[in-house]
Amino acid sequence: MNGVVRYEGRMLLSLAAALALAAQPSSPWLDEARALVEQLRFGDAIARLEVARQVRSLEPAELREVLELLAYCQVAEGRRDAAEATYT
Repeated sequence: MNGVVRYEGRMLLSLAAALALAAQPSSPWLDEARALVEQLRFGDAIARLEVARQVRSLEPAELREVLELLAYCQVAEGRRDAAEATYT
């Protein structure tokens, strides 16, 4: 019985840790860029995304979103070469 209690306790701690990580805010630069893209302000969004791209604490999914939005905005601004270079 004691082993079951320890196992359940570890599961609860793991769940709590996962929820805490999920609740952390994303990069303010990424949040601002998302809003600018919604407003079709691609040039301004590019500036924010270039900064967000340098944030070392981004999760892999956030970095992928930054790169995708950056390439999208660059294409929208007619900068196809820059968009292709975004992934290299």
